[in-house]
Amino acid sequence: MTTKTANKVILVNPPPDYDRETYKRFDISMAAGTPFGLLLLATILRKAGFTVRIIDGQIVDCSKELAAEMLNKNVLCIGFSVMTSQLENAQELSALAKGIDKQIPVIWGGFHPSILPDEVMQFPSVDFAIAGEGDVALLQ
Repeated sequence: MTTKTANKVILVNPPPDYDRETYKRFDISMAAGTPFGLLLLATILRKAGFTVRIIDGQIVDCSKELAAEMLNKNVLCIGFSVMTSQLENAQELSALAKGIDKQIPVIWGGFHPSILPDEVMQFPSVDFAIAGEGDVALLQ
């Protein structure tokens, strides 16, 4: 539940929709990597006075971590960085978030929303899609 004192922003890097172990030997880009975009956003948000939690689906169970963070309250919004290869998992995690608290805005950014923002806005669990750089938009 959001409150007037809500100041926590949860940033999520969903796990890929494909089996990483099977495919990583074919392409180095499919191996786990640091979510630099989310790290940049977290730094900007922290400097603006927000509490930030990054959940990286490459290394943790996103469903479990997201639910736990949301139940700790004071969540202002949840931001997802979504590539097309994460689309299905991002939709499932967004639905999970809305199932826990419909009032918390779910914001998608990243490659997929930047290329197909109209498609993303058709998803029932997404409140906002940010096309392009999200640092300025997220602070609004």
